Amino acid sequence: MNPAAPRPFDALDDGFDVDMDFSEPSAFPTSDARSAAFLSAGAHPGQPAPSGGGSPQAPAPSSFNPVGEMVARAQSTLAPAPAATPHSAPALAPMMSAETSLAPVGAIGEVSVPRIAIHVFAERQDTLAAAERAAQDRRLSRATTQIRIGGVMGAVETYRHEPTPPLIIVECLKDPQTLLWEVDQLAEVCDTGTKVVVIGATNDILLFRELMRRGVSEYLVAPLQPLQLIAAIGGLFNDPAQPFVGRSIAFVGARGGAGASAVAHN
Repeated sequence: MNPAAPRPFDALDDGFDVDMDFSEPSAFPTSDARSAAFLSAGAHPGQPAPSGGGSPQAPAPSSFNPVGEMVARAQSTLAPAPAATPHSAPALAPMMSAETSLAPVGAIGEVSVPRIAIHVFAERQDTLAAAERAAQDRRLSRATTQIRIGGVMGAVETYRHEPTPPLIIVECLKDPQTLLWEVDQLAEVCDTGTKVVVIGATNDILLFRELMRRGVSEYLVAPLQPLQLIAAIGGLFNDPAQPFVGRSIAFVGARGGAGASAVAHN
């Protein structure tokens, strides 16, 4: 018989002994080296791994507790969110609207002033400016407005020699007693049906009642706004029973070609 051919791994078997001492340097790491390698693998990449010769330090129980970490994550997920405190959101400063001399347009509603003459006798420059701006408004486009300087006594001197218009607006900045006396003088020269609006400097309910008792249609306190003046004028000539000022006329033809369209257009 031919002897068995040598196997490729026989050379390795000769160097292996079951009773070999693992304490000597060999290809297999010792238990201390394996523990050091395990700790160095779990260390941060930026930190150097501990040397194999030194005794490894056992990690703190809190740093390696997977069950505790899972429970903590579950509790943090299921826990309700804390209620927001009143100071959590930044306080917003209230928006301050710019002060203007005009009231909102929608505040005066629909104003319809008929074709009348309006005479204004003012004493203050801002009252003159407000009356001029009100006269240029589209709501007073059908009215004819005359603006003068002179106050109540200027109106008295004017209407001694001419008839009064349907509406007179006078201004008096004197004390209430003088104002009432001047209004009595104006009442002597006013025609029947004339409406009077008084602009004064005193916000007094007793003065207002005395003026109403003397037949004054409206009392306004200076300084005056243009839209405030327009609203006062429109309120004097607004008839709730007749909300529509215009008139509608319908033309209906008895048959086609009767000429109803030509009559309606002309």
